[in-house]
Amino acid sequence: MDARQLMPIDVDLTLPTGVPVELVDVTAAGFEPGRLAGAPELAYLSLAGNTEPVRIAGLAAVPGLLRLDVSGAAVADLPAIAAFPALRVLSLNGAQWQTLLDSGWSPRGLAAARLTGPRTAAQVAIFQKATGQAG
Repeated sequence: MDARQLMPIDVDLTLPTGVPVELVDVTAAGFEPGRLAGAPELAYLSLAGNTEPVRIAGLAAVPGLLRLDVSGAAVADLPAIAAFPALRVLSLNGAQWQTLLDSGWSPRGLAAARLTGPRTAAQVAIFQKATGQAG
């Protein structure tokens, strides 16, 4: 079986107890981000490829989460990002930025905001205005 024939898999994001994990980068058909809640060393998280939307609200219990990229993931509760205490870098696709900004959330506390993946011209304009890049 070659790589083009591999079946999509679900990934268990449960981290081993007592092992300091700072970075998790997962591309999979399914995963449960809430399993990462309480991982004190986790600072960088990238999730992508899931086929069913996941809830990320539980990530608010990751006290040191500095960087989040869900631009390639289906997320059910993007406004939950407002509760992430340490978040400094956020990468989303156009539709995700529009959803998050439409919720009233502001990127003012971020050190960097990244628009990646699919986007429309209108979504680019919304992102640029929100991040102070509008001309």
